[in-house]
Amino acid sequence: MKALLAGSESAALAELAGTPPDESPFAIEALIDRLSEEEGLDDTDADARLLAARWLCRALLSGQTSERDLTRWVHDTFSHESSSDELDRLAELDDDFDLSDTGMGGGAEELTARVREAARRFLRTTSPARR
Repeated sequence: MKALLAGSESAALAELAGTPPDESPFAIEALIDRLSEEEGLDDTDADARLLAARWLCRALLSGQTSERDLTRWVHDTFSHESSSDELDRLAELDDDFDLSDTGMGGGAEELTARVREAARRFLRTTSPARR
């Protein structure tokens, strides 16, 4: 929002600023990529990726995406080296899904419960300060 007020003419930035909080995290990521292209950035800002992760965790908890999709996205986006222990845990749980797919992992119900709990913890630890 500050960039818009400072005079940025980026269409992607304006669109991103007006995006509702329940927008698909995949749509948010596409906007972030467009913004990065428009502004000539080498890589998108880490804060924007964290924002997309928050949207995707909320989408999981509201039934709009699956545990597997969340963990795969986190793993692909952050690997095991994010600034958040919970995101790193979600990346590890993606590895657990891979093992589960081969029959070597634990039960599916336990795994999905662990993903949901990690998503809740991530949202709690990254929630904006309440005023």
